[in-house]
Amino acid sequence: MTHYSSGQHKSEIFLTISVPQERPEDIDIDTFINVKTFFHVKWRGISPEKVDGNLLGYKVFYRNGRGEFSVTVGPHVFEVDIEIGNDPEPYIIEVAGFTRGGLGPRSWPRERSGKLLLTV
Repeated sequence: MTHYSSGQHKSEIFLTISVPQERPEDIDIDTFINVKTFFHVKWRGISPEKVDGNLLGYKVFYRNGRGEFSVTVGPHVFEVDIEIGNDPEPYIIEVAGFTRGGLGPRSWPRERSGKLLLTV
């Protein structure tokens, strides 16, 4: 709420800034090992009619027992590589779009481990 005053007249202005209505879908995660382990996360973007405002980008959240971290990408980027080092612990990964109004709903959580099982 913002108050403007001009002499004895006061006005109140209320701004409503919306957030996306829809969560990103079709989250796809690949695990790669190249000395360090990366998650390659891909998603289908939010449909324009469900954005409710100007989509500023996506946040990719990943968490394990040590905490939650995130990577932010632009509105036309639908994949990101997340370096997790050589950590075999499972991670929960979620993606959400955001506008000036804030963060929209997160995608359904996906669990992925940096540990690969190799058979010979």
